[in-house]
Amino acid sequence: MKMIKYLFTALTICLLISCSTKNTTIKQAHLQLKSPLSCYRIKMYQNKEKDYYYTFDLLTQKIIMVYNKAGYLVNEINITNFEKENSIELIDVLIVNHNHFIFLANQNKIFITDGKLTIQKEYAFFNQSHQGHKMAPFLFLNDQNELTTFILSTWPDGIRFKNSYLSGQYLNAQPHFAKINIENGKMRLIGQNLSNRFLKPNELKADVPIERTFTQNGTVIYCAPFTDTIYEISPRSKIKPLIRITSKIGNITVPVITAEQHKKDASIVRSTFVSSSYINRVFMDDYRKLAYVIIRRPLEQFEDFPFNILIYDENWEKLDELEFKGDTYRFIFLVTKDGLLMERANNNSEKRIFDCLEYTN
Repeated sequence: MKMIKYLFTALTICLLISCSTKNTTIKQAHLQLKSPLSCYRIKMYQNKEKDYYYTFDLLTQKIIMVYNKAGYLVNEINITNFEKENSIELIDVLIVNHNHFIFLANQNKIFITDGKLTIQKEYAFFNQSHQGHKMAPFLFLNDQNELTTFILSTWPDGIRFKNSYLSGQYLNAQPHFAKINIENGKMRLIGQNLSNRFLKPNELKADVPIERTFTQNGTVIYCAPFTDTIYEISPRSKIKPLIRITSKIGNITVPVITAEQHKKDASIVRSTFVSSSYINRVFMDDYRKLAYVIIRRPLEQFEDFPFNILIYDENWEKLDELEFKGDTYRFIFLVTKDGLLMERANNNSEKRIFDCLEYTN
């Protein structure tokens, strides 16, 4: 058993060396988290200038776990009763500080609570005039107390888009983001017609996650599998191409699928995404004035998806590109003061172990 652990450690060290370049280093992070039973997300917040991490499992345990920077569990919050009492199912969690939680729930509801889950404010959206809109996970709060969340496109009767055919008439009317003032609940829609920039009305929009992040000035950075261009939505809702990403991989776009193709073969959506490379996520690193672009590559046998990380400076000049095999890291990333956290794959333990990617000039 000791020999197996030694070999695993040696292979890990070799892996980290092979993935590092002159300016990029990868080393094991101090953070080790308790392993949730199912899929989870990890986020970070500050409280009295101290950093805290939190994970939440909304599928099985219905629990939020809060850790300090050293990885010690400092709070464990069960949300089962909160869901039952309010007849909801939570979709996403945003912790602003120890005494300020924001929950996104089904039925397009937002709850603002204190640390004991006592509701301070509650807002509901899209109940009547906008039945075709549905809020999706990923909440962000800017300096103006505006909560930004993504809007899923649905048909006018409120049924969610699931690999259905696009209608130009309804597509034009669909927003992609909403900004909500958490003080009064007023909402404004931004980013309309983004899909039109790379899809035609007779082509499919597959139900895949669209990742985005926000800079400190409230700008939305938007990417999607059907284009190799990253878009920027300004605080005034103006949309413009930010940068066209090029990679050593070559083509990094998923080919669009027509309604006729889908009618002949219903499995074409999944097979196309599995066999394509595309921009999966974009992270802004305000600590080092960097951007990380994650490109997911086609699935390899008996492994998770391999990926590349492209590193850019604040002017979007490319600095580095690293390649990772599918059995090295999971698609769990987080920007921290120390660099980009990446969770190791196949830990075979009760702990989530992270490495930290750091780029230095």
